[in-house]
Amino acid sequence: MNVIAISGRLVRDPELRYTGDQKACCAFTIAVDRPGTREKTDFIDCIAWEKKAEFVSKYFKRGSRIEVSGIITSRSYEAKDGGKRKAVEVRCDQVFFGDSKREQEGSQQGSGAYGGYSAPASSGASDFEQIDDEDTQLPF
Repeated sequence: MNVIAISGRLVRDPELRYTGDQKACCAFTIAVDRPGTREKTDFIDCIAWEKKAEFVSKYFKRGSRIEVSGIITSRSYEAKDGGKRKAVEVRCDQVFFGDSKREQEGSQQGSGAYGGYSAPASSGASDFEQIDDEDTQLPF
């Protein structure tokens, strides 16, 4: 089974490109701390296509926390110096914000994070209503 899920921070701004037939393709690298230690970090190349590519390019930037799931792919290519190279990357099937809404709003106020995405500001009002336990009659 070839399934991977990773969570980390973007090393640099995502690079959005379009293929000859106008298919969106976004390449990015995620820094992922190894479990059990903060002293070792892996840098994992990822690629997203079409709507996911445009989503990543629009809402994420360097330092943003991101979560992705997908499959590991490998490909061979010829480098500019004529040598053969092999690339291993994650083809993203799902992409999620890694920060909580509160963290996103805080970072947006200071740095315009997430490529201009602005989450609705909290008005202080909640969708939930506080109730007293004494007034509640349970059916059991």
